[in-house]
Parts: sequence; structure tokens; C-alpha cells
Amino acid sequence: MMIIPTFLDILERSILYIKSFTNIIIKIHYNASYNIIKKHIPDFLPERILIVGGGILPRSVIIFQAFYPLAKLYVLDMNEHSLELAQRYINNYNKYNISFIHSKYDPCLSKDYDLVIFPLAFRGLNAKAYTTSIRHCWIWEKHPNSEIVSIFLLKKIVIDL
Repeated sequence: MMIIPTFLDILERSILYIKSFTNIIIKIHYNASYNIIKKHIPDFLPERILIVGGGILPRSVIIFQAFYPLAKLYVLDMNEHSLELAQRYINNYNKYNISFIHSKYDPCLSKDYDLVIFPLAFRGLNAKAYTTSIRHCWIWEKHPNSEIVSIFLLKKIVIDL
């Protein structure tokens, strides 16, 4: 079922070229992320955050750097071109404590991080982590710890503790 992740990648790439739309997307993701963190892990202060598939439009980097400015962020993406786009885009924001890793995600990696973030377009068997994780999913997925990102996008985020 690679059609949906591929479509989401194309959509994400097109958003990069419409600055006002990019800002709206970042804002709605920021609000949903803020709400789920404050509701479920308000005192959580991660030191190392892994953002899986954080290339193309690195909104999770922008958002989680704002939430946790002292944390070291690691952006892992199996597409080298996506990482290059992310690095160029992120140069317009705060650039501290961000490393970019060209690799495929392995759940064993998650043990080295305090928080792992997964995209909706995650390509892999499952978005499994051995630590606290936040993942984007479709709005119809049932999960007790969730926050709607956008009804229009049919998207929400969930937190696995």
C-alpha cells in the first residue's frame, strides 16, 4: 500500500512552494502537538528527540524545537533528497542542535531517544518505538491519547507512552 505514502510525499513537496499554506500547516500541527503534550506529558523534558521521516517539510523539527529548545533533535529519513530539502528549509529557522541522518528506521534505534515522532506517510512494518512516541495517523483510528490535527486533512496525532 505504497500509493498513500507516495501521494502524501507529493502533497508535502507541493506545500513547500506556497509559503502561506506552509505556515498554516505548521500552525495547525503546532496546536495539535501542544495540546497532546500538555494533556498527556506536561512535565516531560526530553533531551534527545528522533523525528522519523522528517525530510521535505520539517514541521516537526520546527514545532518540537520550539517546545524543547534544549533538546537535541535528530531527523532520520531514508530519502537523501528529502533530507537536503529539510536542511535548506530549516536554515530559515533556529538551527541549533539538529542532526540529519540518512537511514531507514529501525525500532531498536528508539532506545537511544526520549521521544520518537512518526509521520503519517511512515514506510515500514509499523511505527514501533521502545520509548515515548508521537505518531500521525488517520482521524478514524481509535486511540485513547489522541488530538485532531485537522478534520479537513483527516489527520490526528496520538501519543504512546
